Amino acid sequence: AQIKKVIVLIPPPTPSGEICANL
Repeated sequence: AQIKKVIVLIPPPTPSGEICANL
């Protein structure tokens, strides 16, 4: 698995709504 930035709507981990998730 590699770390990528994904846009999440609920809940927003950051003001920009971006989070590093293992996909």
